[in-house]
Amino acid sequence: MPEQPSTDPADKPVPTARARRRGDGDNRGVWIGIAIVGVAVLALLAYMAYGTINARMAAAKKYDDARVLIEDADSTVVQVDVVVRSRITTPGLSQDASAAVPRIALARQKLEQATRLLEAGQEDRTDDEQEQAVLLKATAAARLAMLAQAEKILPLNVKAADALAPASAGWAAVIEAKRLSDSAVASYNKLTKAGVTRSNQLNKQAATRLAAAKKSFQAAEKAFPEADFAPYLAYIETRLRLNKLSQQSDLAWLKGDPAAANAVIKTYNAEDKKAVEQAKKLPASPETVIAAAYEATAGAATDAYNAAREAALKADEALRDF
Repeated sequence: MPEQPSTDPADKPVPTARARRRGDGDNRGVWIGIAIVGVAVLALLAYMAYGTINARMAAAKKYDDARVLIEDADSTVVQVDVVVRSRITTPGLSQDASAAVPRIALARQKLEQATRLLEAGQEDRTDDEQEQAVLLKATAAARLAMLAQAEKILPLNVKAADALAPASAGWAAVIEAKRLSDSAVASYNKLTKAGVTRSNQLNKQAATRLAAAKKSFQAAEKAFPEADFAPYLAYIETRLRLNKLSQQSDLAWLKGDPAAANAVIKTYNAEDKKAVEQAKKLPASPETVIAAAYEATAGAATDAYNAAREAALKADEALRDF
């Protein structure tokens, strides 16, 4: 008969402990490891995404803060621009320029802070955002350049404006004194007591006007030392000498000494010729002297300011068109 398979449990192979550990338990370990790694990767990606979003938001805030700072500074930039581009004859220029000077420091501080903010967040912006930040930074840089030149120009605005009024008043006094002197000569030439008396009165008035003119030009010279008012002051000194001679001739004639009067008049006529030549060489007006001095001292800074202003306009336009 064929041999029947054994049914005795003792005849079956018994699995060892090692064989049991190499079964299903190993597969579960691999899958658990993979799952752990997957969760870690997802967590890392989420962390990186969160960090990127935060960095982008921080960069956006820096841009917005920078823009606000530039807009705040622009109120001073506009005020300064109005003063710098004003004529020296503009009423109230000295006061406006003086008021603008102390505001420049704060405006510069805001523009510099805005520049730092734009630079700090640049690497966290998209390409478009980076380009926009570069354009905004250019507007700040142009305004800083404008303010740097304005600091040189505004004090000269103050000087020139402060010199204008006394110089103009001084020249008006010189013209009035000349008119009075001419009238005195006409009265004296009547060779009557009334005429010479009137001449003496007019000469005294002319002397007062000449003294006022000298004081005014000295004030103008003090206000704007760079302006050359020396020709006017020299001319006034000549007119004062003429006035003194004219008064001497008046008094000599009134005292009944026509010979002494005539001797003084001879000296007067020689001095008067010199005064005429001096007058021909005088500048057209005190305003032209001030304008020339202003151009000599502020011209280079004004050119640089205008270049920076043009750059600011172009930068603003590029930012608007972005």
